[in-house]
Amino acid sequence: MTKEQEEAIKEIKTYIHDYTMESFDDNGYTRYEISEEEQNFFNNIDKLLNLLKEKDAEIEKRDKMIDLMAERINWLCKTNGILLDKEHEEDFNEEDIKQYFERKVEDD
Repeated sequence: MTKEQEEAIKEIKTYIHDYTMESFDDNGYTRYEISEEEQNFFNNIDKLLNLLKEKDAEIEKRDKMIDLMAERINWLCKTNGILLDKEHEEDFNEEDIKQYFERKVEDD
């Protein structure tokens, strides 16, 4: 997750926390009631933010796996003298391998 995304999530959670806490005075008494609808809305936003964080973690994990696979394919090709793509001859690298497969996916 980028720093910008983390900051946005933090700001939203802070706003929700501050908004709900403002309903109480300094002694803990209710200043005004938060409606059930408002509370459900805040809960749903919180769930959504957590889902986005989880999804981002899954994407980062997948991207790391792709990087490791590309690295391994590159090593295997070079140690066995295999050319993955004739236009690159022996000069291809992990990024070329990832682009090769990205093009294959886009062609489908």
